[in-house]
Amino acid sequence: MMRDELTGSGKVYLVYPVITGSEQLSMLRAATAEFKPISERFKGYQCGLLHGRMTGDQKADALRQFRYGETLYTPCHTSIEIGVDIPDASLMVVMNAEKFGIAQLH
Repeated sequence: MMRDELTGSGKVYLVYPVITGSEQLSMLRAATAEFKPISERFKGYQCGLLHGRMTGDQKADALRQFRYGETLYTPCHTSIEIGVDIPDASLMVVMNAEKFGIAQLH
């Protein structure tokens, strides 16, 4: 499904419950740990990264690249919030969705 979106004109958010992995939370997929494997799996499509530990300028740049098509899919933490306007983002995949509350998923 994700490849279909990327070959069309869509953009994809991959939302992770944590930024980095840890031994205590080894069962959770982490945005930074998944960046390289997901980039390799979808070679030919530019991948971005967005999370709350980035500086304000880094986050703004990552969102700008995603908005203007320089990146087509973005592994991210819950940094994507109300007010982030990317009209052609057409798919959101939530990893470990059971670890998010209803308000976070909304």
